[in-house]
Amino acid sequence: MRKFISKIKWSLLGMFLPALTLAQIGSVPRISTVPSDLESTISGIINTVISIVGLIAIVVIVIGGIKIITSGGDEDAKKGGTNFITYGIIGLVVVILAYAIVNFIITRIR
Repeated sequence: MRKFISKIKWSLLGMFLPALTLAQIGSVPRISTVPSDLESTISGIINTVISIVGLIAIVVIVIGGIKIITSGGDEDAKKGGTNFITYGIIGLVVVILAYAIVNFIITRIR
């Protein structure tokens, strides 16, 4: 149960972390409540979701590295960190492929 709660906490952190990066740009992008074009709205939503999932994959890789560093010679902890990194890389590859497929489809539609 503790591992499940820990994964939920990290997932929530990954979801809200992009809001912190918006502070680096001058202003928050304005999101219109009335979509002017359905295609651009859908592609914007898809690209946002893909970006958030990619960020979560990078966070998982970093967590895996931290687990390996703090394992202190414990083989089980080191294996857990290695699994985190492996799954994070797989997730990142899936996100990159999804991004490529979505952009390919959107350019073919136009």
